Amino acid sequence: MAQTIYPKGVFLQTATIELTSNQLLHMLASPITCIAAPGANKIICVVNATFYLFFGTTPYTIAGAPKLTYQNNVGFTACNLAAGIFTSAADFIYGPATGTNLNTGSTAVTSLVNQPIVLSKTSSEMTLGDGTARLVIQYSIVDVAAAS
Repeated sequence: MAQTIYPKGVFLQTATIELTSNQLLHMLASPITCIAAPGANKIICVVNATFYLFFGTTPYTIAGAPKLTYQNNVGFTACNLAAGIFTSAADFIYGPATGTNLNTGSTAVTSLVNQPIVLSKTSSEMTLGDGTARLVIQYSIVDVAAAS
């Protein structure tokens, strides 16, 4: 993962994830860990994500869009992706999709602490399709420990 240092110690990091057709076809049953849990008192803040589809010979059939979530396929959404990415019959680039505002409303911030970011679906698995993909995520890690 690459890092860019910004003023006042904020680090923007980049994760690049290569995805197989098998992984894409089974995101509901097996969410794909994209960024590992950052450790105690830390939250991953997704800044943006860019998705590259490398078309094979058959487009994917999809119901419901995949998304980046915290922890698992029912976790708080970190970034939404468009379903149309996968149905293309040619190479396709989508993004950058911006990260979700972490003003969590009814979601307790504590539920986001030390959680991984995963690529998942919340409805049925995709069918058909044989392309591969690359997901590039820019993010920062925020320390949420109480000041002493």
